[in-house]
Amino acid sequence: MIKSLPFEKEYNLWILLNHTRHAIYRARESELTQYDITVEQARLLYVVNALKDKAIPTEIARHLFRESHTISSLIDRMEHKYLVKRVKDPGNKRIVKIILTKKGLKTLNETMVMDSIHRIISGLSEKQMPQLETSLKILMERASAQIAGEVK
Repeated sequence: MIKSLPFEKEYNLWILLNHTRHAIYRARESELTQYDITVEQARLLYVVNALKDKAIPTEIARHLFRESHTISSLIDRMEHKYLVKRVKDPGNKRIVKIILTKKGLKTLNETMVMDSIHRIISGLSEKQMPQLETSLKILMERASAQIAGEVK
């Protein structure tokens, strides 16, 4: 028989959070197959559009919580699909900006519908949504601090 874990409640909550994230991800992934795009690619299109002229790989990586080399590979794959394009900054040739192509903008607009996300999240009441948001923000802050070595 396995001994009870010292932090069993936290572990079980972490498992539930992981399973929930994975299930929502899979639902979104399924929805995006009709556009021949992955969840990561859809997120990158959204971030590039939101960042506008500040869409450089390191800033995109920061917003997507990914390593720069991961984002670089993702951009490569998306360039091959003609969704994004790398352009040199006219003011500083060492800086590369990422812009949406016409196809990328069209794909972004098509994928912003997010019916699966709406159907899932709408299962929460108006009172539960801000409670979940507050809880997730606390966990995100603690996780970020842990990564930075600030939480013991």
